[in-house]
Amino acid sequence: MIETRSTRIPWAWVLWMSLPVGVFAFVEKCSGTALIFTMRKFIADPALITLLASVNITFNFLVAPLVAWKSDRLRTRWGRRKPFIVAGLLLLVPALVALPLATSLWTLIPVILLYQFAVDFGFTGPWSPLYYEIVPPPQRGRAVAINRLMSVIARLSSTFCSLAGSTK
Repeated sequence: MIETRSTRIPWAWVLWMSLPVGVFAFVEKCSGTALIFTMRKFIADPALITLLASVNITFNFLVAPLVAWKSDRLRTRWGRRKPFIVAGLLLLVPALVALPLATSLWTLIPVILLYQFAVDFGFTGPWSPLYYEIVPPPQRGRAVAINRLMSVIARLSSTFCSLAGSTK
């Protein structure tokens, strides 16, 4: 892993780098419970719902490590990690839009697979190595705490939005 050559970076950089973590936590929270209710429209078997909801674990083992490994060895004019992040986001956005719009189980399953693949391809695989390349070791403890805080804020915001929407 290539690290920054500086011993310190501005804390504003750390805050800016924690924004995608918060967005990802918000998206993950919104798609978690909402995804189960979407699947429930088409599937009555809890075992099948659990199987489809746990596909992300399979992609965590198969896609994310491969993308992290490949992004360590890739050299492009856009950088090493950016092509994976951009491609993953270009797949993730349509998948998130298509999840609630699925009309049958046979359209929902490919969308779930695309969504989970895109998350690991564009975020889980390349983001952590990029983060630890930019943040120097002396600042990583507080930087990880800032990431966790951003994640908690995003999850609380998601819960607040779902509670506000359910009162109408």
